[in-house]
Amino acid sequence: MITSCQKEEKEINLFNIKNLSDWHIDAPRMDTIPDNTNPFVVRKGMLVSLEEPKGHLITDKSYLDYKLSIEYRLHDRRGNYGVFGSCFQTESVV
Repeated sequence: MITSCQKEEKEINLFNIKNLSDWHIDAPRMDTIPDNTNPFVVRKGMLVSLEEPKGHLITDKSYLDYKLSIEYRLHDRRGNYGVFGSCFQTESVV
């Protein structure tokens, strides 16, 4: 969910709990191996990272002046997980 910081706050759900529409993936391995598995899926209304191939999930739209609210769960294995609050996409983010 993203909320504007302007006077009239408007809540926007970034994730529709059904699919990854309005998002794109930056996973460099998918550039060289096109039939590689998508590293992000939707399961039971939750966004899930399969961990491989490594990459990022990026919104198709840009947002300015916002508050971001998320629910996040880590599994018990070690990993590099997190949320970019702001990022300019170059050829590859990884």
